[in-house]
Amino acid sequence: MKQIIFFLILIFFAGCSAISYNANQGKLDKNQKIAVDVFSNYTETPMAGYRAASIMDAALLQRGFKSNPMYSMVSDESSNVEISLMERIKKAKNTGVSLLATGEVIEWRYKTGIDGEPAVSLVIRVYDTQTAEVIFSSTGSKNGLGYSSIGLVANDVINGMLP
Repeated sequence: MKQIIFFLILIFFAGCSAISYNANQGKLDKNQKIAVDVFSNYTETPMAGYRAASIMDAALLQRGFKSNPMYSMVSDESSNVEISLMERIKKAKNTGVSLLATGEVIEWRYKTGIDGEPAVSLVIRVYDTQTAEVIFSSTGSKNGLGYSSIGLVANDVINGMLP
């Protein structure tokens, strides 16, 4: 009887956290230098695009990529001028980078309600700076338990999305 109750509690808590990934597993070469650009922020959370880019840069370094965090250089934070994707790819190429990683932050918040669970949804795209073609793309979403932080959930999502 105790085993059944334990199993039901385990299923209940597993159901409280959802995670979903979808990836176009293109080949990323660890010998190529990759730049991480700021993610477009489609949320109401300020600086979510910079936060996602910072976590992605660290995740790439952990995987052995030669990462070059360009989110402060490629995107001009001091002015409110949008830099087009093609201009960002060209800037990355001019600095000797072979790949440019960027994406979109779709959700980055704590849900409202009693439990206030963190929720993160992201899109990652990696572009070849020579051809400006997408060579890798992935989407991921996750909501954590009430005691989790958004940073922890975002780290899980990004690590689950990368090859």
